[in-house]
Amino acid sequence: MRELKDILDTPCKLFCRGTHADIPFDGVLVYHRQDVLFIGRTEWGFHCLDMDNVHFTLWGNVGATPITLLNTHITTDGPVFVADDGGKNHFMKFLPVEIIIGRRYQCTEKEILIKKISANIQVLNKMFSPEPVDLVYDFSKEQPSLVNYTFPTPITATDSAGVLSIYQTIGLGFSNSKVEIPLIPYIEYTFN
Repeated sequence: MRELKDILDTPCKLFCRGTHADIPFDGVLVYHRQDVLFIGRTEWGFHCLDMDNVHFTLWGNVGATPITLLNTHITTDGPVFVADDGGKNHFMKFLPVEIIIGRRYQCTEKEILIKKISANIQVLNKMFSPEPVDLVYDFSKEQPSLVNYTFPTPITATDSAGVLSIYQTIGLGFSNSKVEIPLIPYIEYTFN
Protein backbone atom coordinates (compact mmCIF):
# COMPACT_ATOMS: atom_id res chain seq x y z
CA MET A 1 0.00 0.00 0.00
CA ARG A 2 1.27 3.48 -0.77
CA GLU A 3 2.03 6.19 1.74
CA LEU A 4 0.83 9.79 1.84
CA LYS A 5 4.08 11.09 0.33
CA ASP A 6 3.46 8.83 -2.71
CA ILE A 7 0.15 10.49 -3.62
CA LEU A 8 1.17 14.14 -3.15
CA ASP A 9 1.86 16.44 -6.13
CA THR A 10 0.45 13.92 -8.64
CA PRO A 11 -2.39 14.99 -10.98
CA CYS A 12 -5.59 13.11 -10.27
CA LYS A 13 -9.35 13.10 -10.75
CA LEU A 14 -11.57 13.01 -7.67
CA PHE A 15 -15.34 13.07 -7.41
CA CYS A 16 -17.69 14.75 -4.94
CA ARG A 17 -21.40 14.04 -4.54
CA GLY A 18 -23.40 17.02 -5.76
CA THR A 19 -27.07 17.86 -5.47
CA HIS A 20 -27.96 16.05 -8.73
CA ALA A 21 -24.80 14.22 -9.86
CA ASP A 22 -21.25 13.33 -8.90
CA ILE A 23 -19.00 16.31 -9.67
CA PRO A 24 -15.56 15.56 -11.17
CA PHE A 25 -12.49 17.56 -10.08
CA ASP A 26 -9.13 17.52 -11.85
CA GLY A 27 -6.49 18.51 -9.35
CA VAL A 28 -3.63 17.63 -7.06
CA LEU A 29 -3.04 16.87 -3.39
CA VAL A 30 -0.45 19.22 -1.89
CA TYR A 31 1.17 19.54 1.51
CA HIS A 32 0.65 23.00 3.03
CA ARG A 33 1.98 23.77 6.52
CA GLN A 34 0.66 20.87 8.63
CA ASP A 35 -2.24 19.99 6.31
CA VAL A 36 -2.86 18.18 3.06
CA LEU A 37 -5.08 20.12 0.66
CA PHE A 38 -6.80 18.98 -2.51
CA ILE A 39 -6.80 21.80 -5.09
CA GLY A 40 -9.28 20.94 -7.81
CA ARG A 41 -10.80 22.42 -10.95
CA THR A 42 -14.24 21.62 -12.30
CA GLU A 43 -16.65 22.92 -14.92
CA TRP A 44 -19.45 22.64 -12.35
CA GLY A 45 -20.17 25.68 -10.18
CA PHE A 46 -20.46 26.01 -6.41
CA HIS A 47 -24.25 25.87 -6.75
CA CYS A 48 -24.00 22.19 -7.83
CA LEU A 49 -22.58 21.19 -4.44
CA ASP A 50 -24.99 20.43 -1.62
CA MET A 51 -24.10 23.50 0.46
CA ASP A 52 -26.45 22.36 3.27
CA ASN A 53 -23.74 19.79 3.89
CA VAL A 54 -20.58 21.61 5.02
CA HIS A 55 -18.48 18.43 4.96
CA PHE A 56 -17.89 16.48 1.76
CA THR A 57 -16.43 13.10 0.82
CA LEU A 58 -14.14 13.06 -2.22
CA TRP A 59 -13.04 9.83 -3.87
CA GLY A 60 -11.06 8.71 -6.88
CA ASN A 61 -7.60 7.54 -7.92
CA VAL A 62 -4.15 9.04 -7.71
CA GLY A 63 -2.31 7.06 -10.36
CA ALA A 64 -3.48 3.51 -9.72
CA THR A 65 -4.07 4.08 -6.00
CA PRO A 66 -7.67 4.54 -4.88
CA ILE A 67 -8.17 7.21 -2.20
CA THR A 68 -10.98 8.75 -0.17
CA LEU A 69 -10.92 12.17 1.51
CA LEU A 70 -13.26 12.18 4.51
CA ASN A 71 -14.92 15.00 6.45
CA THR A 72 -13.63 17.52 3.90
CA HIS A 73 -14.58 21.20 3.79
CA ILE A 74 -13.89 23.98 1.30
CA THR A 75 -11.16 26.35 2.45
CA THR A 76 -9.48 29.55 1.29
CA ASP A 77 -6.26 28.79 3.18
CA GLY A 78 -3.11 27.69 1.39
CA PRO A 79 -1.48 28.43 -1.93
CA VAL A 80 -3.31 30.37 -4.67
CA PHE A 81 -7.06 30.41 -4.24
CA VAL A 82 -9.13 31.43 -7.26
CA ALA A 83 -12.89 30.99 -7.23
CA ASP A 84 -13.09 30.80 -11.01
CA ASP A 85 -11.07 31.88 -14.02
CA GLY A 86 -13.79 34.06 -15.55
CA GLY A 87 -14.68 31.21 -17.91
CA LYS A 88 -16.04 27.75 -17.50
CA ASN A 89 -13.62 26.49 -14.82
CA HIS A 90 -14.18 26.78 -11.08
CA PHE A 91 -11.35 26.20 -8.61
CA MET A 92 -11.91 24.87 -5.10
CA LYS A 93 -9.61 23.83 -2.29
CA PHE A 94 -10.68 21.05 0.04
CA LEU A 95 -9.18 20.35 3.46
CA PRO A 96 -9.78 16.73 4.56
CA VAL A 97 -9.75 15.59 8.17
CA GLU A 98 -8.91 12.00 7.17
CA ILE A 99 -7.41 10.39 4.07
CA ILE A 100 -7.92 6.72 3.27
CA ILE A 101 -5.25 5.36 0.92
CA GLY A 102 -5.97 2.09 -0.86
CA ARG A 103 -9.78 2.21 -0.77
CA ARG A 104 -12.35 4.32 -2.57
CA TYR A 105 -15.70 4.94 -0.87
CA GLN A 106 -18.30 6.53 -3.10
CA CYS A 107 -20.59 7.55 -0.24
CA THR A 108 -20.87 9.82 2.78
CA GLU A 109 -19.09 9.23 6.09
CA LYS A 110 -22.34 8.07 7.67
CA GLU A 111 -22.65 5.30 5.06
CA ILE A 112 -19.13 3.89 5.57
CA LEU A 113 -19.05 0.80 7.75
CA ILE A 114 -15.72 -0.55 8.98
CA LYS A 115 -15.65 -4.34 8.63
CA LYS A 116 -12.09 -5.11 9.67
CA ILE A 117 -9.05 -3.40 11.17
CA SER A 118 -5.62 -5.01 10.98
CA ALA A 119 -2.03 -4.05 11.79
CA ASN A 120 1.37 -5.61 11.28
CA ILE A 121 3.25 -5.45 14.60
CA GLN A 122 6.75 -7.00 14.58
CA VAL A 123 6.98 -7.43 18.36
CA LEU A 124 4.18 -10.02 18.10
CA ASN A 125 6.70 -12.45 16.54
CA LYS A 126 7.72 -13.34 20.11
CA MET A 127 4.25 -14.79 20.71
CA PHE A 128 4.71 -17.54 18.14
CA SER A 129 6.97 -20.50 17.62
CA PRO A 130 10.54 -19.37 16.95
CA GLU A 131 10.91 -21.77 13.98
CA PRO A 132 7.73 -21.75 11.83
CA VAL A 133 9.89 -22.00 8.71
CA ASP A 134 12.04 -25.08 8.01
CA LEU A 135 14.66 -24.63 5.31
CA VAL A 136 14.87 -27.39 2.70
CA TYR A 137 18.55 -28.07 2.14
CA ASP A 138 18.12 -30.72 -0.57
CA PHE A 139 16.51 -28.36 -3.07
CA SER A 140 16.12 -30.18 -6.41
CA LYS A 141 13.80 -30.73 -9.34
CA GLU A 142 11.99 -33.42 -7.37
CA GLN A 143 11.92 -31.25 -4.20
CA PRO A 144 11.13 -27.78 -5.69
CA SER A 145 10.30 -25.97 -2.42
CA LEU A 146 12.85 -23.89 -0.55
CA VAL A 147 11.03 -23.95 2.80
CA ASN A 148 8.31 -25.76 4.63
CA TYR A 149 6.04 -23.49 6.66
CA THR A 150 3.88 -24.41 9.62
CA PHE A 151 0.99 -22.03 10.18
CA PRO A 152 0.83 -21.28 13.91
CA THR A 153 -2.59 -21.55 15.48
CA PRO A 154 -4.21 -18.09 15.62
CA ILE A 155 -5.03 -16.64 19.00
CA THR A 156 -8.65 -15.46 18.98
CA ALA A 157 -11.01 -13.75 21.38
CA THR A 158 -14.67 -12.93 20.83
CA ASP A 159 -16.77 -10.16 22.32
CA SER A 160 -20.18 -8.68 21.55
CA ALA A 161 -18.82 -6.52 18.68
CA GLY A 162 -16.65 -9.05 16.84
CA VAL A 163 -13.54 -11.25 16.87
CA LEU A 164 -9.96 -10.30 17.71
CA SER A 165 -7.33 -12.51 16.03
CA ILE A 166 -3.56 -12.55 16.42
CA TYR A 167 -1.80 -14.69 13.82
CA GLN A 168 1.40 -15.03 11.84
CA THR A 169 1.95 -15.52 8.13
CA ILE A 170 4.89 -15.23 5.74
CA GLY A 171 5.81 -12.87 2.94
CA LEU A 172 8.22 -13.23 0.05
CA GLY A 173 10.91 -10.86 -1.12
CA PHE A 174 13.45 -11.68 -3.81
CA SER A 175 16.08 -10.20 -6.06
CA ASN A 176 18.66 -11.62 -8.46
CA SER A 177 20.93 -12.66 -5.61
CA LYS A 178 18.69 -13.55 -2.67
CA VAL A 179 15.28 -14.67 -1.45
CA GLU A 180 13.82 -13.29 1.77
CA ILE A 181 10.94 -14.90 3.64
CA PRO A 182 9.85 -12.45 6.33
CA LEU A 183 7.53 -13.52 9.13
CA ILE A 184 4.54 -11.19 9.29
CA PRO A 185 2.58 -11.06 12.57
CA TYR A 186 -0.90 -9.54 12.39
CA ILE A 187 -3.45 -8.37 14.87
CA GLU A 188 -6.89 -8.13 13.33
CA TYR A 189 -10.34 -7.19 14.60
CA THR A 190 -13.32 -8.29 12.49
CA PHE A 191 -16.60 -6.59 13.35
CA ASN A 192 -19.88 -8.54 13.37
